[in-house]
Amino acid sequence: MKHPIELLFYLAFASQIYLLSWAIPQRIVARKRKVLEQYPPSVYPKLYVKSAAQHGKDNRNYLLLNRAIAWIGVVIFLCLIFVVDHGSFAEDGYVSEAWPAAYGMLQFVPFLLLEISGFREFRAMRDADQSTRRQAELKPRRLFDFVSPLQFFAAAVLYVVTIIAVLAVNHGDNDGIILAVSLTLANLLFVAIGWWNLRGRNLNPHQANKDRSHQIRLTLTSFVFISVVMSVFYLITLADGIYDLDFMDAFLLSVYFQVVALGSTGYMLHCMKLEDIDFDVYKDDAVAS
Repeated sequence: MKHPIELLFYLAFASQIYLLSWAIPQRIVARKRKVLEQYPPSVYPKLYVKSAAQHGKDNRNYLLLNRAIAWIGVVIFLCLIFVVDHGSFAEDGYVSEAWPAAYGMLQFVPFLLLEISGFREFRAMRDADQSTRRQAELKPRRLFDFVSPLQFFAAAVLYVVTIIAVLAVNHGDNDGIILAVSLTLANLLFVAIGWWNLRGRNLNPHQANKDRSHQIRLTLTSFVFISVVMSVFYLITLADGIYDLDFMDAFLLSVYFQVVALGSTGYMLHCMKLEDIDFDVYKDDAVAS
C-alpha cells in the first residue's frame, strides 16, 4: 500500500502536468486567437509586426510544444508509479524532488520562449513606428502608487528573515550561502524588472498610458507575491531538514511550481482582460498615448 504522502505527490504532480503544460498554455493561445479575431490586422495594423497566418502558426507551435511536454510528464508519471515505485520509495513515502524539479524546469521553457518572442515583437514594433507625436504622462511613477506598502515591506521583511534563518540553520556553510545567494539574485531580478517597468522606456510604442499603468501594477503585485512564496518555500525547506521531513520535498516542490505559475502568468491572464484594453491606439490614425 502506498504511503499517504506518496499519493499526495502523485496528485500534485498530475496537477502540475495539467496546469503548467495544458490549462495555462490553452488559455494563452485562446486569448491570442481572440485578439486576432476581434482586432484583425486590417483594422489594427499597428498591433502586428507579422501576418495573421504567421501568428496562427506560432500559436499552433506553442500549443504543440506544451502538449509534447505534457505527454512527457504523463510518461514520467507512469514510470514513477509502475517502474520506479517497485522497491525504490522509502517506507516514509520519500520521492526524490529531482523529478518535479527537472520536469518543472522543462515546463517553464515555453513560457520563457514566449517572453523572448514578445520582446522581439515589441522591438520590431518600435523599429517600424514612424510616428513622431507622443502623449506622455507628466506625473512621475512612484512605487507605492502601484503596489501596497504593506505588501512590499512584508515581502522585504520575510526575505531578510529567510536569509538569516538559512544562514543560521546551515551555520554559514556552502549550502546556506548558495541558498541565500539564489534567493537574493531572484529578488534582485524582480527589483531590476520592476524598476525598468517604472522608469524605463515602454517597449510597446503605442500602448495607452492607462494600460501601461495597469500592466505595471499587475507586474509589481505579481513580483511581490512570488517573492513571498519563495521565502515561505525556503523556510518550509529548512523546517523539512530540521524535523526530518525530507519525504515531503517532492510534493511541496510540485505545489510550489504551480503556485508560482498561478501567481505570475495565471494572475496576469485573469486580471488583464481584453475588454479593458484600449485597442484604438493600434489603428492607422491613432496617436500613441
